[in-house]
Amino acid sequence: MKLMEKYTGRRLDVQMSNDNNQQKPFIFMQKPYMNIDRLVETMALNWKEGRQAVFSGKIRDHFKHTNKEITLCSSNAEKDFHANSKDGNIIFWKWIYKASKVERLYWEGKDYGNLPELISLLKKSTLSSDKELEQLLGMLVKEKLLSSYIVNATQKTSVVENVKLIEKYYNRQNSRFDRKKLTTLLYVVLSENKSFDYDLKNYNNIKDLSDYLQGLADSSMGKLQSKTKALFLDDYNLNPYFEGWLMNIGRIKEVSLWNEKFQVGKAKGVNDIDMDEVTEDDIIVAQKANTEDFMRDIKGFESEFLNLLTKYPESINDKRQFLGLLKDYFPQNPMQINLINSLHTMEIVKAIKEADSLNTTFLYRFVKKLSDEQGIRKEAATWAVSLWCVSYGERVLGIPCEISI
Repeated sequence: MKLMEKYTGRRLDVQMSNDNNQQKPFIFMQKPYMNIDRLVETMALNWKEGRQAVFSGKIRDHFKHTNKEITLCSSNAEKDFHANSKDGNIIFWKWIYKASKVERLYWEGKDYGNLPELISLLKKSTLSSDKELEQLLGMLVKEKLLSSYIVNATQKTSVVENVKLIEKYYNRQNSRFDRKKLTTLLYVVLSENKSFDYDLKNYNNIKDLSDYLQGLADSSMGKLQSKTKALFLDDYNLNPYFEGWLMNIGRIKEVSLWNEKFQVGKAKGVNDIDMDEVTEDDIIVAQKANTEDFMRDIKGFESEFLNLLTKYPESINDKRQFLGLLKDYFPQNPMQINLINSLHTMEIVKAIKEADSLNTTFLYRFVKKLSDEQGIRKEAATWAVSLWCVSYGERVLGIPCEISI
């Protein structure tokens, strides 16, 4: 085996058995490219032409003898596009950051810069709203795409993990953040700011902040209540500056636990609980109460969902139309809409069509996926998957189904 080429940037070591397989430059927009990262960056800036090069199979065919990684991710992108062309931009975006080590953020031909430049844009957006940037980041976070860019942009594992947590949390709690608050949280996390400005003082650790708050409590509970309002958006939701700081100093577990305890407050129906006195039993009670609320809200859902599928059969092929119909049919059921739509995004429709029968193995495959990727509790996930299997699989397509709702 002879070493034929060694590239800078992606450092692709190409080993071939003969000179006929030596890597040749890829011609894009009438220019030759030998460096993968330079090629991908040019394709990202020329979005339409870049998409066409990937989805037409040109990239796959060119690299099939010299680069298995590029060939595989290009082949997968082609398959995903032909299965759902409506998501072409998202599929191409995923390909950009899988196929290269590009460190700049691109979308539809626009260059939003490298990570420091993106942080600068985020900072400006916290002061004066940048709706285009907020909309883009909101979509990338909701689709769990932003972290794949961050992996390329930084070597810091803690930043990547914080962004993944935001992606997971944002999907679970859509009502908590509007795009402006999400942008602020991303700015704090990506800038890795480990200092928190609070009440005209600067804090670098929890102990100093805790000591200050304890001093206020010793002086006057009224003062404490007045000062701590700045740490929250409302009764329980944390201020994004405060939450981002906690994540940056490694308090991810505490932030996650706080969100669980927030559910305890809802379940108990109170606005003032001693968070230090909340027990694991309290959390279980809260989870049970949430489950009971969920099950009570789904009465009549099954028949209406079947009505939607039979009245608008083509809607399941159009992501936006389907989501719009869900919102029209079930305006009072945002949680259920999120579950049904999440499964639709996970391509449960395609899986049902390809199944010979729908059994518990099929059921638990998607229940596990919902639980693992979005933290959905088993009862709610089971209901949502069962609804799809029975309503669409059995009653619309006539597929044998062992599952019941």
